Amino acid sequence: MTPRPYTEDDLVQQTTAKCLEERLGWKSVYAHNREDFGPDSLLGRNSDREVVLTRPLRAALAALNPGLPGAAYDDAVRQLVATDASKSIVAAYNREKDRATIERTFEELLKLVRELDREELRAVREGLDEESLALFDLLCKDRLTRKERARVKEVAVGLLEVVKVEIRRVSQWREKEATRDTVRSAIRDFLWDDATGLPSPRYSDDEVQARVDEVYRHIFRAYPGVPSPYYETDAAA
Repeated sequence: MTPRPYTEDDLVQQTTAKCLEERLGWKSVYAHNREDFGPDSLLGRNSDREVVLTRPLRAALAALNPGLPGAAYDDAVRQLVATDASKSIVAAYNREKDRATIERTFEELLKLVRELDREELRAVREGLDEESLALFDLLCKDRLTRKERARVKEVAVGLLEVVKVEIRRVSQWREKEATRDTVRSAIRDFLWDDATGLPSPRYSDDEVQARVDEVYRHIFRAYPGVPSPYYETDAAA
């Protein structure tokens, strides 16, 4: 009997899939000649030109970073897919799986991740946009419980919306004492209110008042109007 000739599938693909399954618990899917396309398809691809499988990628991001807004996962996927890494991977496979090219591709991807703005990454981890994160940093204190940190995040988000409403009421609010006082009062009332303010008794009266002053100074500097010229997320909203 004539022995079956070895193929690339036998030597490389099946061997690699088996190794990854046994050692890392990965699941392999044989999609050749039977893959359909669309969001509910076998691999979730729209065409065979898509190298990155965004559906399992998003699921993995959600599993590794639970509890974040859906937009945070979508943005992370967009940033990864938008790089040239996928193009480099395709080129590597077209050049007979050149190992050096593949390794260089992943090095470039790791470099890209390291170069991402640290504040953006921290904002994603905290589940806040950049504007709310700035207020959260001003309001937060050491040794809070997880529940208390969650409350401070809610305070930061709610306070920012209240302040924006007040700033929108009048142009050049910083130019008049009356409008400046209105904004400061809005901050003070929000933070002191038992229903909306910082968790009590975790924050003393002096700590609350200090944060009223810090938030007001930040708002005065960063919000000559709404949207703020200092935050891209607000300008794009």
